[in-house]
Amino acid sequence: MEPNNSNKNPFFTIVIPTMNRPEFLEATLRTALWQTFPDFEVVVSDNSNQSDMLRRNEEVIQKYSGDSRLRYVRPESWMNMPDHWEFATRQVWGTYVLVLTDRRVVRPSALQYLHSQIQSVAPGVGMAGWFDFCDYSELSGILNCGDYSGKSTLFNSKDLVKRFARFEYWKENGFWFDELPHTLNSCYRSDLAEKVRSIHGRLFRPVSPDFMAAFLMLAYNDQVLHIDRPLYIQHSGALTGNGAASFVEGMEKFTSTFPEIDPFEGTPVHLNTLFNTLVRDLLVTKKLVGDRFSDIQLDWVGYYISNYLEFIQKEQLGSGMDLVKLKSLWSEGVSKLSIEQQEEVYRLVKELESRKPRWIKLRRLVRQMGWTPIYSRLVGKKRWFSQKMVGKPVYDTIFEAATKTDNILSETPDPQ
Repeated sequence: MEPNNSNKNPFFTIVIPTMNRPEFLEATLRTALWQTFPDFEVVVSDNSNQSDMLRRNEEVIQKYSGDSRLRYVRPESWMNMPDHWEFATRQVWGTYVLVLTDRRVVRPSALQYLHSQIQSVAPGVGMAGWFDFCDYSELSGILNCGDYSGKSTLFNSKDLVKRFARFEYWKENGFWFDELPHTLNSCYRSDLAEKVRSIHGRLFRPVSPDFMAAFLMLAYNDQVLHIDRPLYIQHSGALTGNGAASFVEGMEKFTSTFPEIDPFEGTPVHLNTLFNTLVRDLLVTKKLVGDRFSDIQLDWVGYYISNYLEFIQKEQLGSGMDLVKLKSLWSEGVSKLSIEQQEEVYRLVKELESRKPRWIKLRRLVRQMGWTPIYSRLVGKKRWFSQKMVGKPVYDTIFEAATKTDNILSETPDPQ
């Protein structure tokens, strides 16, 4: 579907790659089109491989078919996720590209604020990222955003990669390093993407296309603008996504779509963790870009601790994976470190274990017994009631949460 009065050179292109999730697509598309900033386009790329889902997606698109800013494209046949993202992002006309998956929505003033920060802080910057911890729960109606400062800061690209490679972010009891512009929390210039493609053939590669693209662009880009405000909101607990599902149950299903790729290539131990594939992607990028990343050194104590943190988080989420086997393989890897490193690893493991919630075994039992839907609804209702009792807001939909909290993109960094 081509737009009626298309702008062939907008400042922004929002790319929405979608597959078999019409129930999420409409809220995502509505927020993408309901922007206060005028100079943008939206490209929905539909990779659905189920006829009923394709039909429902097309019905969603039809509702907005009169909007000249919208384009709807489809690959000729189903693609794996990295190939689809490569296809979808080659359709853009904008100077800056944002990838907005159908499990996320964007606040109404997001493009306006992003444009103002790029123009005032770092005109022409190759990449700009933002705070990425803002989740909405459909079960409780609660919007949960972490702490952010509201500041905009310029970082040296290589320094960000070095910090990532130290793997120290586990200390905050989290997983992702938020200041790294890993595509789903950032935008990039089209000409930077084309530079990478001219050298390496493509931008989005397995295993994790969001991180691989980030590493490649960071190798050819000097600075990154980081905006410490949440422009996006994601559906909390939506395990239908490749990343979330792989995090809980392992990488096999996702990586089977590109069997020619070793998902743990070059890693010290082939642990079936999502984190381990990110390390693989960084190591592969180091090979691809050569001297540009020659001084990026990985911290192996941080590597083993970050993997162990994922074990704990899998347990918290009720994963059905064989965690005993995973930990045994992990221990074999640790045994190859120096004595000093081993002592540091086990000291930090003790610290992580001390943080584990007491209810962690209950969550695993609930999942094993197939009670997760009932348990989740009960917990959601309890949280909804608790939130209401203390006078804090709850929202009926993620769209409402996005529109009613647009004020966080003002001078006050209070998400409520």
